[in-house]
Amino acid sequence: MFPYGWSKEQLVNELGKHGLEQVLYNLPAGDWKSGERGIACLPGREGEFQEGVGTAIEYAKALKCYRLNCLVGKVPQGIASHKVRQTLVSNLRFAAMVLEKEKIRLLIESLNSQDIPEFYLVHTQDALQLFKEIGHPNLWLQYDIYHMQVMEGNLTKTIRNHLPQIAHIQIADNRDAMNQEPGKSILRTYSGSSTKRDMQDGSAVNTSLQEKQKTVFSGSNLIFKEEEYYGRAWIYRSGDHGQTHG
Repeated sequence: MFPYGWSKEQLVNELGKHGLEQVLYNLPAGDWKSGERGIACLPGREGEFQEGVGTAIEYAKALKCYRLNCLVGKVPQGIASHKVRQTLVSNLRFAAMVLEKEKIRLLIESLNSQDIPEFYLVHTQDALQLFKEIGHPNLWLQYDIYHMQVMEGNLTKTIRNHLPQIAHIQIADNRDAMNQEPGKSILRTYSGSSTKRDMQDGSAVNTSLQEKQKTVFSGSNLIFKEEEYYGRAWIYRSGDHGQTHG
């Protein structure tokens, strides 16, 4: 999620050694160990947020990564809701503008409130409403199927309806997926024919990257990759570095 604990040179070497591509990581998200999950919605932390965007850009250039995700943070206590909203909109607008100049996409994602209580964005529409308020073309959705299955379900229809706004789809099975009956896994469902139909022109390629990763299919400028061991996968747009909506 966060590359900042390692030097850029070390990460570049590791990616090259294993034949991997860095497709996305998070902006600095505050004090993770103390429970912070982002600082974009926290009044008084604007300078720290902007500095974090600069750090993320430095890593992105070195790693040739063209998508950065912003965890917006938990709702702060004791601060008026309009002030929190104003801070979030301002910070995201700043990041969208700065990243656009570097041909990097800014993504935001909604998380489920069971695992992350008080997180500011917990539904797909929460994020899409921010798009309207901010009004900048370099703002995209990271759609996390695990989190949205917990919060709202209706996954396939949501993806179909909002695919133009989605720059990255992450798929992770629920925690007891290993004990599920065959065919009940979220991951297996979305690496199957339903997702291929939604993406259009999907074709199975099964190109091995290393033992724990493979490309399952690609089509319509989207690539699906799966970590077999960890039960996680992701779909992302390729070949459109720095492009905005429209």
